Amino acid sequence: MASISSVGPSSGLDVNSIVTATQGTASRPPFDHQLSEADAHQAQLSSLGKLHSTLSTFLDAADKLSQPHAWAGTHATSSDPATVTALSHNAAAANYSVAVHSLASAQTSSTGTYPDADSSTGVGTLHIEIGAWSASQATFTNNPNWPKSSIVVGPHDNSLERIRDKINAAGMGVVATVISDATGSRLVLRSTSTGADNGFKVSTDADQPDTQTPDANQAGMRIDTQAATDATGTVNGVAIQSSTNTIDKAVDGLTFQFNKVSDSPVHIAVASDTEHIKKAIHDFARSYNTLNAMGQPAETSTALQPSPLSKSLAEIGLSFGANGAMNIDDTRLASALSEPPAGIGALSSLAQHFGQLVNQLARDAQPSPPGADMGGYTTRQLSQYRTLENSG
Repeated sequence: MASISSVGPSSGLDVNSIVTATQGTASRPPFDHQLSEADAHQAQLSSLGKLHSTLSTFLDAADKLSQPHAWAGTHATSSDPATVTALSHNAAAANYSVAVHSLASAQTSSTGTYPDADSSTGVGTLHIEIGAWSASQATFTNNPNWPKSSIVVGPHDNSLERIRDKINAAGMGVVATVISDATGSRLVLRSTSTGADNGFKVSTDADQPDTQTPDANQAGMRIDTQAATDATGTVNGVAIQSSTNTIDKAVDGLTFQFNKVSDSPVHIAVASDTEHIKKAIHDFARSYNTLNAMGQPAETSTALQPSPLSKSLAEIGLSFGANGAMNIDDTRLASALSEPPAGIGALSSLAQHFGQLVNQLARDAQPSPPGADMGGYTTRQLSQYRTLENSG
């Protein structure tokens, strides 16, 4: 075979053509076709991701409307929220007249005045018992659920501040503070809970009485005592009493909050929470229409055909346009929720009719089963591509 020792004109080779062809090959991506397919797959995956997210939103909205409590919910309003508020936990619709006679309070007791917060008291053992005082505050009945608690006050920790810290660290059912003003400092104790049964009694076993040790009254915290009290009042004329200002057992499903003593009865109205229902219906329609605009549900013809269901839905203001979009007539919906029309009969029937629509549309919107065709790609192919994409 003849060899070529030169690439000059005498070699007979078209060097310029060879170089041009080589450069063209070098500048072209080696796998442009595969990359194009990958881009198409990525676009398909992005579309499927958006579809999945939109479908999840739709099914969540549908699920909320399929729950009985979504339609049975009620809302409580007060004619004087500064005095009494109410919170409904699906309480039956009704009206209540509430009077507040007294508020629940915690017992507060203080010592006599000392020169300052660092002043020393006597030493010994301080006892605290939780329970109830008689109306005259003369006798005390211990709460068996709260055993007597004690702290030892020694010569190096008998200042008001140190005693305060020891009481608070012991978890004795009271909170201790030191309050100081121009007259001096006082140790103040307050029950951690309100109510007449959550009062407390303080006593001491003084080891070294001296001029700085409080007298018997001071040692027993019986100076400047504010007694613990229960909340009292009436609901529709029936007397109620509570250890707290939150009354949650007077009416089933309804909680009253006493804020202050009332000058006159407060009106509490419990009615259907139509605003909550309307919002849930609008959220459902919005998510359905978003899904419909993406081409899902694939079949909405059943919802468009004249039927008892579509007629009942029309009575509450729901209809479908020619493009399958769900429309809401707010005026008709508000009327249906406040006074259900004769064709529906009651709010529970309205919920049943709407539930049929929810179930039908949710069924139509379910995604294709594994292996079904999705824009030319099966779910298995897309899964394989995702694996290849992640490994690359």
